[in-house]
Amino acid sequence: MTQPNQAPVIVIGGSLVGLASALFLSAHSVPVVLVERHTASSPHPRAIGYTPRTLELLESVGIPASSLRAGKGPPSGRPRRIKVQSLAGEWTDEQHWNNNSSNNNNNNNNNNNNAKPNGGPKGPPGGPPGDGAKVYSPLISAAITQDRLEPILRRRAVELGADLRLGWKMTSWAQSADGVSVTAVNRQGEQVTLDGSYIVACDGARSAFREHLGIPTTGVGHLRSLCSIMFRCAPVEHYLDRGFVQFAIEGRDDGFEAFLVSYHDGRWALMWNTDAADAADVPDNNDNDNDDDNKSKNKNNRTDTADTAEAQRALVRKALGLGPDVVRDEDIELVAVGHWDMSARIAERFSSGRVFLAGDAAHTLPPNRGGYGANTGFADAHNLAWKVAAVRSGAADASILATYDEERRPVALVRHDQLFVRDDYKPYARGGGGDWAATGRTVEVLDDIAMELGQIYRSAGVVLGAEGDGEGLPDAMRPDEWRGQPGTRAPHVAMVRRGTKEEEEISSLALFGRGWVLLSRDGGWRGVADGAGTRVGVACEFVCVGEDVVEADRRETFEDNFGVGASGAVLVRPDGFIAWRSAERGPGFEGEFADVFRRVTFARG
Repeated sequence: MTQPNQAPVIVIGGSLVGLASALFLSAHSVPVVLVERHTASSPHPRAIGYTPRTLELLESVGIPASSLRAGKGPPSGRPRRIKVQSLAGEWTDEQHWNNNSSNNNNNNNNNNNNAKPNGGPKGPPGGPPGDGAKVYSPLISAAITQDRLEPILRRRAVELGADLRLGWKMTSWAQSADGVSVTAVNRQGEQVTLDGSYIVACDGARSAFREHLGIPTTGVGHLRSLCSIMFRCAPVEHYLDRGFVQFAIEGRDDGFEAFLVSYHDGRWALMWNTDAADAADVPDNNDNDNDDDNKSKNKNNRTDTADTAEAQRALVRKALGLGPDVVRDEDIELVAVGHWDMSARIAERFSSGRVFLAGDAAHTLPPNRGGYGANTGFADAHNLAWKVAAVRSGAADASILATYDEERRPVALVRHDQLFVRDDYKPYARGGGGDWAATGRTVEVLDDIAMELGQIYRSAGVVLGAEGDGEGLPDAMRPDEWRGQPGTRAPHVAMVRRGTKEEEEISSLALFGRGWVLLSRDGGWRGVADGAGTRVGVACEFVCVGEDVVEADRRETFEDNFGVGASGAVLVRPDGFIAWRSAERGPGFEGEFADVFRRVTFARG
């Protein structure tokens, strides 16, 4: 069957963020063609940790979190890292994600006392409501390697109708006031021209789109060039029994420094710096498939000496601290060798005309234990998809698309800065002391839960209320501190859905994701939602708390979590973020809500 060569959206790049874009667009019934020059995933595991928020997004499009539990790693928490002279040699200091010193402003310095990403500081994650734990998400983070997650995303995207063109390489593209076009060629030399309305550029850290559009970047910049060896070695698996999976090799008499990491599935990676003092990124626009892990290949600027299997095994043994009498050649299965750069750069614009940058094309960040790489890209894709769908359906004016940059770029800037105030990357910050910020503001270490579930959007798509433009608000807080602040993710509240034969316990998050939702305990808002939907031309579902749903634990009330009174209401966008709220129902609320609804939906006319 001949594939159509027209689609509203063309996605370039078929790694994690490209696949996520195709997935979320298809879930909103937007036809999409994805162009990816490779036919399969890279053998390198690359990204591995996915936050509760990413799992919430995937569950919303039919990928259950249970399908992402892979390997032997812990289901939640940060990977533990320790300084060693070798894997079998002396182990010294544990390196904590939230900094090793106590003289910072984060109250979670001690890694052992940190709240897990979905649980509060006073109890275990996922504990029953009211027992001292604060549960921020119904899900816990997952550890699955990128090469095993990508096939899951591909299958689901195809099920939802996405057209994935694997093995096709983009050779040219163009945009005009009326649309976009992409020319691609496959390995058999066949050529095709695709026409559409928008391009989502997920073409990686060396984005050809970003370069062609002349979009500059800000940030710390190039960090280092590295070589990595992927291998299996069964005789050393028992070294993981103490809970550490990352090993910083340093302090040796021979000066050898490297980084060793386990991926929980029998695979290990050994990485070491290959930079000369003046090393810099070498543009390579052919490597445009890597949109989420910051590992941009650099074959022109490497100084490694691991070009033979013998040399590679020798380096592995040096890192392991075990000789050939203990680890034989046949014990070390060499999987792949990679050459890549670490850098930190944020594009100064996330869109230009009809082209939108996502993932590493928009924000390149080095691998980190905060989950700021691929997870940030997933959220990019989710933020953009519903807006494109609204424009395509005629429900919203195209000006809504400007809020993609307004909302997602500040998130990336904050995540960039959070990396360089933590000990893992602080030495790379200008001045060597973490004293430089892409945001231009003083940076303090922010709480992990706040970073994952509590970053705020300030845009024309949000009515922030008395806070005006929101500049006086913090960049991130925990959901129970925000208490339903417009511009933040709607909080998780355990609820029971009524109206079915068997009452079903759900998360409040399950109410969102399909369209606009107005929530209130006051049933008088139902007619307001219906009336505004009719006047504006955009459907607005009303959910009455106490009738349609009730709190599973009356101590965790809708009012407390969303910051409203008994007659107040909260408007939630299709992406699960709060667009507006009213603490109480006041006089003239019907007209006020209709005006607000027209504004935040960007309704035409």
